[in-house]
Amino acid sequence: MKKLFTLAFVFAGFTAGAQLQNSSMETWNTYTSDTAMLEQPDHWYGSDSLVYGVASTFFLSPYKQVFQDTHAHSGTYAAKLVSEDVGGLVGVAPGVLGNGQIAVDIQNSTFSYSGGTPVTQRVIFVNAWIDYQPQGSDEGYIQVQAVLTGQGQGGVDSIVGTGEFFTDGTSGYESVSVAVDYVDANVVPDKVLITFWSSSEVGNGTEGSTMWVDDVSISTLSAGSTQKSAHPVKCYPNPSTGIVNLFSTSGEVLTLRVYSVSGQLVHTQEFKGSAQADLANLSAGTYFYQVAAPSGTILQHDNLTISK
Repeated sequence: MKKLFTLAFVFAGFTAGAQLQNSSMETWNTYTSDTAMLEQPDHWYGSDSLVYGVASTFFLSPYKQVFQDTHAHSGTYAAKLVSEDVGGLVGVAPGVLGNGQIAVDIQNSTFSYSGGTPVTQRVIFVNAWIDYQPQGSDEGYIQVQAVLTGQGQGGVDSIVGTGEFFTDGTSGYESVSVAVDYVDANVVPDKVLITFWSSSEVGNGTEGSTMWVDDVSISTLSAGSTQKSAHPVKCYPNPSTGIVNLFSTSGEVLTLRVYSVSGQLVHTQEFKGSAQADLANLSAGTYFYQVAAPSGTILQHDNLTISK
């Protein structure tokens, strides 16, 4: 059964937050696992060592599934994740890449993670550029977990926020944003765990499904904050029948990005001063938008309703 997901939105200004190390996948290291020469981006962890480590015990055919690849969104390299049929009790294993180390309980089909990126504010979005090319009806998957270390029962880590994103394919690189839904309006995590999967389900994916990952970032916001952007942008009317007016006094060329509730980028355009966004091709429903400065800094974001 495939996981369902919900996205919660915080309608206030937010900023680039915790520093993800090697977020652009530019630096890599090699290592040996069970005589195999493997590779992974610095400060990121792949599933290869895990599969090679348990291969002989569970009669698996280990395959390298995480690659340094020149098919990048920016810079020189991206991470390439490939699903492979490893046989045994697993079947098709997704290529998995995360900012924490992965452990697996094969008997119970569960995963756990250690490490992650320290944060001091609420993680509102995890953003990434991905290119996903599935085989058959496979789906790619991104998982975000906001964690309070040692605050669960018995001193285990407590997951206080989650976010998920599924994709059935992209046409080249596309920007996605995964919103994090919290269990409490005021809880602030101390770390965030992010994982990318070339198939959304272990054992039920399709061999050969491939995901490229590049330029990952985190947006944070203080709990309960309602701080407005220092450079507000008018976006009206809201609700709209599809034509949205934009107005900014910043004097810069800004970028509008509109996302579906699943985090899929559905509209992007640059504008300066006054402009109109034609969203008449979108289905009725709720969307959210970001307005970014030329530097990439998010100046404003909010929800947007299309009514027809």
